[in-house]
Amino acid sequence: MAIVAVAGGSGPVGRSIVDGLVAHGGHKVFVISRSSRPAKDGVQYLVVDYNDIQGTSSSLETSQVDTVISAMGVVTAEASASQIQLVKAANKSSTTRRFVVSAYDMLHKREQVAHFPMAQYTFEAIDELDGTDLEYTRVVNGFFLDYYGMPHWKTHLHPWINFVNVEKKWAVIPGDGSAKANFITTQDMARFIARLMELDKWSKVSSIVADTLSISEVLEIAERVRGTNFNVVHDDLEKLKSGKISFIEKFPDIGASLDEAEKLFASIHYYAGTGAVLVPTEDALNSKFPDIVTKSAEDPRVSRNFSNSRLSTQVTLAIRRHKRSIGKDEKLAMPGGPGPCRVCKHTWADTLKMTILAAEKKAIEEATKSFWRKAATKAVAYAGAFAYAASSSSAASSKSK
Repeated sequence: MAIVAVAGGSGPVGRSIVDGLVAHGGHKVFVISRSSRPAKDGVQYLVVDYNDIQGTSSSLETSQVDTVISAMGVVTAEASASQIQLVKAANKSSTTRRFVVSAYDMLHKREQVAHFPMAQYTFEAIDELDGTDLEYTRVVNGFFLDYYGMPHWKTHLHPWINFVNVEKKWAVIPGDGSAKANFITTQDMARFIARLMELDKWSKVSSIVADTLSISEVLEIAERVRGTNFNVVHDDLEKLKSGKISFIEKFPDIGASLDEAEKLFASIHYYAGTGAVLVPTEDALNSKFPDIVTKSAEDPRVSRNFSNSRLSTQVTLAIRRHKRSIGKDEKLAMPGGPGPCRVCKHTWADTLKMTILAAEKKAIEEATKSFWRKAATKAVAYAGAFAYAASSSSAASSKSK
């Protein structure tokens, strides 16, 4: 059993990792936090001040923490400094022997440091770790699929844009969109991290190879599910490399100045456009844990969340309708696999589209019926009111005579 402390465990990625550890079981889990919170689901909180290295180290020792997982959102120099302080505290702790660097994206390289802040922050932590006795690794998993299902995919992540804004139907594609990248849900990533704790020896890089798609394919899936063409701009790689990106005013607020945010988003898109977000397959965790099957963007459980709430409901109805039409014993023929259904020859997206069209037609019919029902009700009410008024007027007239 590992005794694990997750720094940033109250944040978006950290909460996903904590959920994965708890769901897997067999590990004692702490969350390293700046503020105290009551224990929940067996998870206890260690309140620390990252600037107090000795105090943080003592907290780790008292709880007998052997593994620290950093899940801080290291996108600023301040966050990087906190992570380095945590490395120093973990190294001072007599019980702590392992450290996971906050990465959870692409495989950053030294040559990127000069013009990519996230690579710089990664290697600041690695350089500090190289001077310690701690065994360490960084998890490389590509992009998170969760972002494309917001706000309907169940996730702890905050809104972020990687190429395609599915909800608002616009996209910034780096280059011609042919570069491939890997995409994974936070839930699948967390399952691998929970199992990573079981390994006797770690590699310096722990890669997870999930769904592999070109950036254009991501856009195609999103447009297909939403049933419309998006407002799309293809940004030249040189433009992105210079720190400029289209639609910057539409990107989410990340707590940085507009100029800093533009440089960060441009850098991410630039490297994605060069294929740098394609996760290395050598010695990947997938080979160590072949029983973990990752979801794909074409999986209905993921793709149905690309659309709005009403359409998400229609996906569920489409799957149920499809299942009824081919029989209960044809589970493997249900839409969602890599190809079309072997019975009806439709993909799940085709089924969804037909269901949406049928639902829209039905909605129009219902709205029309509702309009005339309301109109008829009002007409009866008005007729009754006029009749009452007329009879009252007639009675009053007779009385006056």
